[in-house]
Amino acid sequence: MPVLGERPLPEIVSPADTSAPPPGPPAALAHAPPAARGVAPRGTAAHGCWRVQIDASSDRAKALRYQSAGASQLLVPMTVVKEKRLFKVRTRDCLDRAAAEALKRRAADAGFRGVFLLEEKRP
Repeated sequence: MPVLGERPLPEIVSPADTSAPPPGPPAALAHAPPAARGVAPRGTAAHGCWRVQIDASSDRAKALRYQSAGASQLLVPMTVVKEKRLFKVRTRDCLDRAAAEALKRRAADAGFRGVFLLEEKRP
């Protein structure tokens, strides 16, 4: 079984009509509430800044693989932050508590182990 990233990507052919709108989110998430998609609703600044961490490793290459897999499977931007000799893979953007909880459940359902929430001061 090939490892993620070891086989070439298929050639992408653009459609003849380039005026067509870009494809939206997957059908399962198209009509889901913002929290289910991992998006914080507007006006939630008073509710804190929550992030979901999906991995922590001393191996930078492993953390970068988790960053790519997390973004791909969870459909949210992920980042790698180095803290105390560990590379921690977290959501890039602030979420409100409800959105972070929903994303944590999705991450666990997707097979990520040791997923947890972090509350940070608003940037």
